[in-house]
Amino acid sequence: MSRGEGILNNIGEIHRQLEQYEEALIYYENALVMSKDLNNFGNMAGILINMGHIYRCLNQNIKTLNIYKDSLTYCRKIDDKIKIGEVLNCLGEAYEKLQKEHVALQYYRNVAKSPRFQSWDEGGSRFVSK
Repeated sequence: MSRGEGILNNIGEIHRQLEQYEEALIYYENALVMSKDLNNFGNMAGILINMGHIYRCLNQNIKTLNIYKDSLTYCRKIDDKIKIGEVLNCLGEAYEKLQKEHVALQYYRNVAKSPRFQSWDEGGSRFVSK
């Protein structure tokens, strides 16, 4: 992140940790504007993930889904497999919260197919991150 948007994002993160969600959103939104001006898709994706976390805490479930989906679009534009997996997991959690377990399961399965999860542990009970 550039210095300015990084600082705004960090301030937003502190407000999120303090559960000052509305204040956090103000900083995230300003950081997002700066990232858009710079066409920095990676930063835009990360900031949107943070905003999605806020909306999830505020129980604004539809807004949460839309923000995470926007983030996923930017992650795919830059082919950031780590962030793609993170956002897919967030989407799974969001759908699970909406009691749409079948949709959540699809997202979780896509996370499991991601390059980070390339093998099973010795007992065959869980994926091992590589």
